[in-house]
Amino acid sequence: MINLLVNSNATIREAIEKINNNGKQIVFCINNDNEVLGSITDGDIRRALIKGLNINDNITQVINKDFKYIKKAEKGKMRLIMEKHTIRHIPLLNENNHFVKLYTYEDILGQINDVPILLFAGGEGKRLHPVTIKTPKPLLSIGGKPIIEMIVDRMINMGFINIYIALHYKSHMIKESMEQAFPDYFNKNNYIFEKSPKGTAGSLSYFLDSKYEHIITHNSDIITDVNIRMMLEDHKKNNNDSTICLTTFSYSFPYGFVKTRNNEIINIDEKPGYNGNILSGINIFSKSVFNLFEDNELNMNELLEKAINHKKKIGYYIHSGFWSDIGEMNIYRETINKFGGK
Repeated sequence: MINLLVNSNATIREAIEKINNNGKQIVFCINNDNEVLGSITDGDIRRALIKGLNINDNITQVINKDFKYIKKAEKGKMRLIMEKHTIRHIPLLNENNHFVKLYTYEDILGQINDVPILLFAGGEGKRLHPVTIKTPKPLLSIGGKPIIEMIVDRMINMGFINIYIALHYKSHMIKESMEQAFPDYFNKNNYIFEKSPKGTAGSLSYFLDSKYEHIITHNSDIITDVNIRMMLEDHKKNNNDSTICLTTFSYSFPYGFVKTRNNEIINIDEKPGYNGNILSGINIFSKSVFNLFEDNELNMNELLEKAINHKKKIGYYIHSGFWSDIGEMNIYRETINKFGGK
């Protein structure tokens, strides 16, 4: 329990260390009387650092005071509260508002052994050269932990026990790292070795003849707090053939766009921007989409377009929480400047 609690005098750095150690992506801030003041998730910390806070700042600048909790008499309402507010953690507090126990959505629903997750980790990461010449992108460290370990930690904590990894570039390094970090979850059957690149969806062909009716795919270069378990429930409830996780995104172009006609400038759009939803790199596919494979080399966008052309039901799940794609050098540098890494 000690790694779930952090004193209000602590720094953001100390909260990060406890979150890394407890594997729950959350800690609770207490005062000197052991009263719980609020919650702090890894997403709260990342958003705060991106806004300019420093890891040596006090955690009271990060805590969510409007966190959800239950008392003993409300234990029967846990699932209802979690689903209503789209949260996966809820603490039990006693009559003095002292921390008693942490419940997760996975505690209530149990483990998921009939839906696997496929992690795409085979790319060369050329956009991150020279950083990825010696170290494959999934093993780059963010806040002292390889990106792929952070992702797998979240998957395991959400109750997923069948996790597969598609490998190509420096596959032996990733394989060794995963078996050291998660010896109970990874063996020779959990890897798909691509002798040559199969495209961003090609390794899905490995599951064409499998027992699984659904599969979740996840890029290995994104850091996010998407609740994949709730996304899966949404996918099944809506009877989708595929559910695509979308994340909110804003971007402002640094240049003005010029429109010309007959050798004259007729309009200048000064630093236009984009606000909307983009593909997050997390998807769920049912077997009805697997069967669209004609060979084992296919890009993800091609698969989605093929599914749309075949009138498959393609739903979406909008994630408005934390999401960061570290596939670009400027974003990667910015991320490690905030959280540390190499």
